[in-house]
Amino acid sequence: MRRALVWVAVLQGCSLAVSQEVEPPRCQRSAQCEVLNVVDGVARESRRRWYCPPGPAGLRVCTLGDIDEDGDRESPDARAGGTDCDDTDPRRGRRQVEAPDGIDNDCDGVIDEGVWMDGAAVALGAAPTPVVTFAGSVRSDGSAAVAMTSGDGQGALARFEGGELRVAPVTYRSVYLDFSTTREAAGRCSYPDVVSGAACDLGDLVAVETSPSQWLSASVNTVGCASGQLRLGWFSDTDFAVVLDARPDGRGSNVGFGVDVGPVSHCGGVSRMPPVRGAARPSIAALPAAAEQRPRGLVTWHARAANAVTCGTPASVEALGVWLASGPDSGGMSRSWVMATDAGRPQVLGVTEGGSRVATTLGEGGFVVAYGRQGGAIAVHVVAGFAVPAGSASVALDASRSVFVLATSATAPIDGVVIAPGTTREGRPELGVAWREGCGPGGALRFARVRLDPMDPARSESSPPVTLAASGAEGPAIAYVEDGMRVRRERGRAHGGERDDGGWVVAWIDHTEDRLRARAQRMSELDGALLPTTSEGTAPEAAVEIAALSGESVGITLGRGDGSGGALRYLLHDGGAARWLGGGLLPRVGP
Repeated sequence: MRRALVWVAVLQGCSLAVSQEVEPPRCQRSAQCEVLNVVDGVARESRRRWYCPPGPAGLRVCTLGDIDEDGDRESPDARAGGTDCDDTDPRRGRRQVEAPDGIDNDCDGVIDEGVWMDGAAVALGAAPTPVVTFAGSVRSDGSAAVAMTSGDGQGALARFEGGELRVAPVTYRSVYLDFSTTREAAGRCSYPDVVSGAACDLGDLVAVETSPSQWLSASVNTVGCASGQLRLGWFSDTDFAVVLDARPDGRGSNVGFGVDVGPVSHCGGVSRMPPVRGAARPSIAALPAAAEQRPRGLVTWHARAANAVTCGTPASVEALGVWLASGPDSGGMSRSWVMATDAGRPQVLGVTEGGSRVATTLGEGGFVVAYGRQGGAIAVHVVAGFAVPAGSASVALDASRSVFVLATSATAPIDGVVIAPGTTREGRPELGVAWREGCGPGGALRFARVRLDPMDPARSESSPPVTLAASGAEGPAIAYVEDGMRVRRERGRAHGGERDDGGWVVAWIDHTEDRLRARAQRMSELDGALLPTTSEGTAPEAAVEIAALSGESVGITLGRGDGSGGALRYLLHDGGAARWLGGGLLPRVGP
């Protein structure tokens, strides 16, 4: 279209206005066309304007029409009735759907809310096979870590560092071979008689970070070194190797208390009374490090032999508080060692029929413990935190508070219980609980939200259980995310960042198909219900597939991204390919 244009040239302080019939000028951006709007008297709020439309470079010309610079068929928000908050990017507009790409697609002021991260699982390196035990934990920065043992009695600690997975071998060595005798005259339960050096095979290992690069551990040996006994220790994290070293005089030793759950034990670490020989399936959680308090944790386990963990067979659930003490050894050298509450005498919390680890995590000012109890229910204990006065060698663990019983409709034993604390409303901490019904991977996987009463746990409340998988679920893991789960919409427009848009993610291994698959699902923190497929709908969102596995897997764990990993990422063992798999699940949500 030819039209009359007024061109103004400024030469050496003089201006010259020229009116002539010309073609509209070529352009690269809409700002170059603003002079036409000035000449034509187009109001700034008008939707119909001269602008530079999308097209091949060098062929774009100023055009009069409904402005749409990025070609997404939405006009900018600044124009009357417009819906495009960024007309330079076709991925952004009020009609766009949020995607995990680091931008605010739907123009609601929040980035990447309500979406799963795209992309397949990434191989993170070789893993030993077979893996016998797998215990996930969460580091002080929120990222995932795994302590594991392999079929040849070796251990390993895997954790994310700078977005990369680092795996350090863990070994146990000791001059102890036989714990059948005691040194009660010394008044301590942690120093049995010394025999000689021995090779030690780790049968189980759990570890939790108390501060950056410092960990508390609990391990069970299967060969040598008092087979079957639970040993509590600590270590400093390195990129090379972790050695749990037990020595009789304490010099250089980072393994201290032993716990043997024989029925006539005078104290922990001394009885070898068959048929109960040691502890099985330990679990551990640690309170955040504080300047005025030493690193403290809670260890729980099944009171039965490590090689006799059988789902469906009752066993006591026991607990012991631990902390890291320090001081000079007999040679005057500074060292650290693990101490235990109640002089090493465990407290019995209850009885479980499950074969998996007792769920143990942090609560407000203390710990929360959960496990499947007899009769198809779940027991939830609130264990108070404990302080360690300076110079004190005797601290009591308070596990006397009443227990909340989460009722289920299950007729089979409850197994694979996992828990994750959420937010606190009206003084009541919220807890996400997932569990599997029945022994083995054939049972259903369910979830419920619990509102704890910290003063009287028996008066806690739970939401109706929801089914995540009708069958074939194994090895669930759980995590809580504060925000970005749901999107609130008003009159068809998205408004992110509302107060109650957090929730829980549960991941598991699915056995229902010929090939094992890892899946995950999200639940709202508002009511514990499955998130809907769309913001406007009510139909529950289907489980998302994380990865297809090459063979058997012993577990999956969830943790936060430690930098570039987003709001939530996973770490998975793929036994068929002897490798670690990992990746993001939820992107980092931001304004």
